[in-house]
Amino acid sequence: MKRCFIAIKIPYEIQVARLLQLLKKNLSSSRINWVEPENIHLTLAFLGEISEKQIHSALDILKEVSLKISAIDLEIKGFGTFGRAETPSVLWLGIEPSPGLTELKLKLDIGLQTTGYIPDHRAFQPHLTLGRVKFFNNAAQLNEIKRSYVKTSFLKFSANHINMYESKLSGKGPEYIVIREFPLQS
Repeated sequence: MKRCFIAIKIPYEIQVARLLQLLKKNLSSSRINWVEPENIHLTLAFLGEISEKQIHSALDILKEVSLKISAIDLEIKGFGTFGRAETPSVLWLGIEPSPGLTELKLKLDIGLQTTGYIPDHRAFQPHLTLGRVKFFNNAAQLNEIKRSYVKTSFLKFSANHINMYESKLSGKGPEYIVIREFPLQS
């Protein structure tokens, strides 16, 4: 059994690095597990603990879907949180809605159901997790940062691949290992 997910790898740009530095500095009195820059990704489907047979089935579906989807132009825009304003649980960057991304997500959700995957019942809200909050005590400062970056465009890029990852958890944080990468059509 391996803990797996499907995602788009995000290029790590200087604007994102600056925001992360600002957040870490201004929220240093809170306990936040920050995502390592090389681990920043857009999750399309979290598969959880799955067997080798399910992995192979999911890889077949990824191959099939990747042959039907063109590269997707994406924009990382806006900063926000999940959870209550006073006690957020996740800090994130938004991904602007895109017909190509919606189509990719739908095709993956439909195809992956044959492997036992159950799509999330909530509406897909594409985002990049920057940090997971363990203890928080600085709502006023975070709200000011949110207001400053709510409409900021951080990066526009073309997503050319989808990846299946294995997530290995350890005391040092997660390690994400690419199981296979599938190019989208040009």
